[in-house]
Amino acid sequence: MGSGFNVNGVNTRRVEPRNTPTVINATFNFRNFWDGRANNMFNGGDPFGMRNPNILVWKLEHGVLRQIKVAIPTSALSSQASGPPLSENEMSCKNRTFANVGRKLLGNQALADQVISATDSVLGSMAASRPTYASLVKTAFRSEYWSSPSIMTIPVAHARQFGTMDLANSRHSNQPRTVQMDGEVTQMEANFGMFFGFAVQSYLATLVADDTPFDRYAEGDSSALNAQQIRGFELFRGPAQCIHCHANAELTSASTHNFDTDVRLDQRTGANNQQIFRYDNGFFNTGVRPTAEDLGVGGLDPFGNPLSETRMSQLRRTNLLGNDFHEAAVDPNALTAVDGAFKTPGLRNVEFTGPYFHNGGKSTLMQVVDFYNRGGDFAKDNQPTPDPTIKPLGLTEKQKQDLVAFLLALSDDRVAHESTI
Repeated sequence: MGSGFNVNGVNTRRVEPRNTPTVINATFNFRNFWDGRANNMFNGGDPFGMRNPNILVWKLEHGVLRQIKVAIPTSALSSQASGPPLSENEMSCKNRTFANVGRKLLGNQALADQVISATDSVLGSMAASRPTYASLVKTAFRSEYWSSPSIMTIPVAHARQFGTMDLANSRHSNQPRTVQMDGEVTQMEANFGMFFGFAVQSYLATLVADDTPFDRYAEGDSSALNAQQIRGFELFRGPAQCIHCHANAELTSASTHNFDTDVRLDQRTGANNQQIFRYDNGFFNTGVRPTAEDLGVGGLDPFGNPLSETRMSQLRRTNLLGNDFHEAAVDPNALTAVDGAFKTPGLRNVEFTGPYFHNGGKSTLMQVVDFYNRGGDFAKDNQPTPDPTIKPLGLTEKQKQDLVAFLLALSDDRVAHESTI
């Protein structure tokens, strides 16, 4: 019986502390997970990019196996994918490593128990003959990352290099841990975390919903939205202030495109219109819950670094954020608005992605609109940390209905029908 997973001595199911967001259109996110811990730089083994000094991959160079560091940019989905497989709350038994997972899967046939139509546009070629995962790795990756015939003996002290932390739930398990693992592994098994991360990222990058009534309206089809939805769109851009966080074509200011055209670190005037607060662009405290209950991007990674890039800049640790970080240093004494802040999700298909917010605290879109219309639930108690735009909006019942109607126009029929066509 796990500590904290029982009620009056009755064993209970383990669940994640936060609501799981959709992975459709997640390819546009600069960082992933609600607190941004799935780094834009993929290190080949866990979500934390260059922050983790222990993750190394094995490369065959001139006949010699060497451990190297990798830092692959624009790979937040790979970073995200590498968390759940080793999480005891989600997909793993205790103390499992990616080398263990690789040993179990590499010799198996892909989708062995899955019925596949020969006419399937993606998997049809596998309908008659199922390749092993090892053969797929050999097809997809350069041979220097899997072809060594050597059997490596890995000391227990080095086990963390193969992914052994409860990374998907770092809020509740934020200390690296060394575990016992099988001492002998192949190069392909040792590098399985890298293969897995890239494979999942490649798949998730295909899950793009971009054919909603709103998309057709934005492309010039004036008939794609009805009068009520157009009124809702005007509210979205104006009095409802949704565009403040749900910006640009991706409908989130946390997108990769936003950082191509804007800044990763931003500043704003606090609620008193005097103090200046620095924050991670795309991460906002909207007063969903008391700030102290869950710090979000204001928390720490397992290595003692702030998850917030603003605070990393204050500590002069931006060397851990990658070569594409070019922001001016933030004054160590500057006020910050990162505690209790969470990543702004995109809004396409929001009709299907309830419950809403990082805690799943709202069941319907009207409840979400009501929440923002009343100025949040905890914004006043936590000022100046919540975003100063979170204040009563004064929308009428008719305006709220118009806004919900516009949000429904963000649904892609392919998602509704679970179809790729």
